[in-house]
Amino acid sequence: MPQKVMITIHCPREDLPPEAQSTLSSMEKCGTLSTVIIPPLTTSQIFIRNFMIGIARGLGFFIGGTVIIGMLAWTIQSIVSMNIPYLTEIFRQLLTFIKTT
Repeated sequence: MPQKVMITIHCPREDLPPEAQSTLSSMEKCGTLSTVIIPPLTTSQIFIRNFMIGIARGLGFFIGGTVIIGMLAWTIQSIVSMNIPYLTEIFRQLLTFIKTT
């Protein structure tokens, strides 16, 4: 089985020499080529893009963490309200510790 080949092209395909175009076409027909066209970026565009990606990841982490902690607190409160002898006391102490800190 042929291995996949990835080629990065920094110009439109039409601007390539005819020999390169025919080679790419034959490789695509065989199913062994994955073309990626990456536009050239300036340094400021790279910094802005990475900054926006960092903000999105941080916001997602914050929202996801808030949801997980909220669900965990709701589950613990539900267990406390069931009055299971040993678990209720442990979780009650945990909830009072969380509320005081």
